[in-house]
Amino acid sequence: MILTNLAGPFLLLLGTILMLLVVEWEAIKELLLFGIFGGFGIGLALNYIMQNVFGFWIFQNADLINFFGIPILLSAAWTPVIIIFAYLIINSDASMNIGTLLAFPLAAALVQYLLTLNQMLTLNNWNLVFSYLLSLTIHAGLIGALYLIAQFDTAEI
Repeated sequence: MILTNLAGPFLLLLGTILMLLVVEWEAIKELLLFGIFGGFGIGLALNYIMQNVFGFWIFQNADLINFFGIPILLSAAWTPVIIIFAYLIINSDASMNIGTLLAFPLAAALVQYLLTLNQMLTLNNWNLVFSYLLSLTIHAGLIGALYLIAQFDTAEI
């Protein structure tokens, strides 16, 4: 096993560095709450449901901080990723948005694949195609949330 208990901190650090390289500082500040709720919040809920409710995922030795078996830093790693995702969606044209929508879930499935190879994640009655489709659905929902937020921001009262 490589990086025992360090996958969460490593991915959080990697995501934060990528966010700082890709996203303008003002945009990070504007998208921070969206990243926290859409990244960390959904990550916590998803990991809890998939592991503790359905038993599809079992994390072992993936993170330094675990709560009810949920890898906290691994869940937090979604915050900078969702900030990057939202920034790219907001600042790109429609064809680029389709690529972004397809690429981010693919990256999530790749990370899950690497975690399974490294024996930090066991999948029960679940596979990476399901993970991709679930992530695609979540990311599409996040685009919808961005659209609704933009509508509220531009609405005249």
